[in-house]
Amino acid sequence: MKKEVIILGIGPSRVDCPFDAEVWAVARVLTIDGLSDKAYSKVFAFDSRLIPALKKNVDIALEKHIPLVSTKAYATEKYPLEEIKKKFGVDFLKNSISYMIAYALYLGYKKIRLYGVDQGPEWDYIANR
Repeated sequence: MKKEVIILGIGPSRVDCPFDAEVWAVARVLTIDGLSDKAYSKVFAFDSRLIPALKKNVDIALEKHIPLVSTKAYATEKYPLEEIKKKFGVDFLKNSISYMIAYALYLGYKKIRLYGVDQGPEWDYIANR
């Protein structure tokens, strides 16, 4: 049984991530200064709105042999969406972080730490509603 995972987003608190456990990150961190050279156990990409912007991140993950978890065709590790929806009794997941948290729970992680998962600006919140 897995004990602990850090889930890393791109919000301001990303700079506080200690990288002292297994780290899963959104794929966009691979092109952020100060994060691009870190070690990641997995990176995740789901948002089809960002496919052109994510292409470079996907290429970096593949080049560095970092497992890329997604429901998209470019995934190197397929996200078990139907199994997770069934296990947790949900119809959908909202964003990459919710997919990542659900996956960690699905895999049996006992502790999940979040960094870079900060509330965005008001316009972002309204757009995502």
